[in-house]
Amino acid sequence: AAEPCAGGPARVAAVWGPARAETLRRMFGATGLPQAEAAWRGAVDQLDAYGRRWALAHRDACLATRVRGEQSERLLDLRMACLDNRLADLDAVVAVLAAPDRQLVIDAEATARRLPSVAACDEAAARRLLPALPDDPAVRGWVQAIEAQLAAARARLTAGRYAEGRALVAPVRVAAAVLGDRPLEADVLLVAGRLERATSDLARSRRTLAAGLRAATAGRHDAAAAELALEVMRGAIDLDYGDEVDAIVADAQAWVDRLGDPRLAARLLDLRGSLALRRNDFAAARALLRQALTTYRVEAVDDPLVVASVLRRLSLIDQLEGNFAAADASGREAVDTIARALGPWHPEALGIRSNLAVGLGDRGAWAASLAEHAAILALREQVLGPAHLDVAMSLYGVARAQLRLGRLSEAAAAAARVLAIRAAVLPPDAIEIGEAHGMIGRIALAGGRAAEARPHFVTAAACYAAHLGLAHPARAVALGEQAAADLALGDAVAALATARAALALDVADYPAVRAELTLVAVQALTARGPAGVAEARPLAERARADFAAAAAGERIGLPALEAWLAAHPPAPR
Repeated sequence: AAEPCAGGPARVAAVWGPARAETLRRMFGATGLPQAEAAWRGAVDQLDAYGRRWALAHRDACLATRVRGEQSERLLDLRMACLDNRLADLDAVVAVLAAPDRQLVIDAEATARRLPSVAACDEAAARRLLPALPDDPAVRGWVQAIEAQLAAARARLTAGRYAEGRALVAPVRVAAAVLGDRPLEADVLLVAGRLERATSDLARSRRTLAAGLRAATAGRHDAAAAELALEVMRGAIDLDYGDEVDAIVADAQAWVDRLGDPRLAARLLDLRGSLALRRNDFAAARALLRQALTTYRVEAVDDPLVVASVLRRLSLIDQLEGNFAAADASGREAVDTIARALGPWHPEALGIRSNLAVGLGDRGAWAASLAEHAAILALREQVLGPAHLDVAMSLYGVARAQLRLGRLSEAAAAAARVLAIRAAVLPPDAIEIGEAHGMIGRIALAGGRAAEARPHFVTAAACYAAHLGLAHPARAVALGEQAAADLALGDAVAALATARAALALDVADYPAVRAELTLVAVQALTARGPAGVAEARPLAERARADFAAAAAGERIGLPALEAWLAAHPPAPR
């Protein structure tokens, strides 16, 4: 007799098999990328493995009721509905991969790895976590239709096609709200909120995720509630909600503790580590991130990007503390983690290499920093094309190093490309636009063109104020550079007023920034004559102490300060 539970492989074959694999191969090859074949093989391996896991889970769910008799019909329905949703996710991801651009080819294996786990559909998880299905068959049909559309939006989120995902999820969101199915609404709002955050619509994302958490709580959808609580926590950290953050963290902790899922616990530790890092509590951040890393590895989390992200932040902590050998070791381990699984050309691997190149500059090794940035730039242009935002990031690193090496004309050309690439795709007041203007201004000021430099600094300060707030350190830096331009133009009064305004912002935890701002104030006070020099002297000593506390590569104004101190010794008593 035929086995009663043998239908799983045929279900998988309907959405994934040799024909669709060959379509992917052809479409990947059409991009002309030299990495296309390797990327295709990596993606196919992941999709094949997912299909096998799905078929095994389907068989187990069926056998538990039809053969072993240990599972109710209701629980079988729950598990099969869950598996139907996972199969829809597989179908949707394959459809997205079948229309790739260069970025998606490079990220194809990682995209396949991020498919929702079928383990959520096993018996234990179904008993504890899956919300009940609607009793009305008609309503259940509506839920299935919405779930299929949600899978399409979730696939765009996974593949980085965020604008497409938002367009797909908008009608699904309305339909779920009209239907009044609170657990389904929570699932939809989770995807919608993530898509909004990915497209930098941060205020809307905050509202969406909070609404999703309310829906999950009302619908007793604990699995979605834990995910939503972690996403709310992530937004609170990114946007710095101030006094609200600790209460949001406590809420996320309660949901994670309630579920008892070690993978969620690892993500919570990961986020708490990021919060501690943001608060400059490096000891706590290191401890939390190491604990998260251990848990990810124990739980065999099959996402090299997650593991590499933790290693990346551990590297940053060591870099900020001046432990450069340890920073390099963690950074290289992060690059190797990604390269082994996804290839050395993967954008995240190149991003971490870029961070390490920045670190070389921070310790004063500018020639080595320039060489590494240039190598990464060549790879990014080959893989992503000349107009990609990651290319602009590398060009910024090149310009920064060239500026410090005195190669001003080359630096200016690189910085101009940065602004052109970013201006083509970002709004005119974006933070990244401000960053590009700041670099162009610094190069012009270093070349003695203060009048040309000043408007760039004004634009940079406006961009930072629009998105980071009036008191942010980035705005303080731009104001300090504006003050330096005023000083070079002979307006010491304006320079002093602007430098003092910048020193009143949130720069207490940034000694290099405070030192540079103080140096401008010292130079502006000097223009007042002996009385100004007397007022400037204690400020100069304070700036010297701040420079001593800064990283070697951040002590840009130290030679000028030492020259001032030598020219203006303390008055004899």
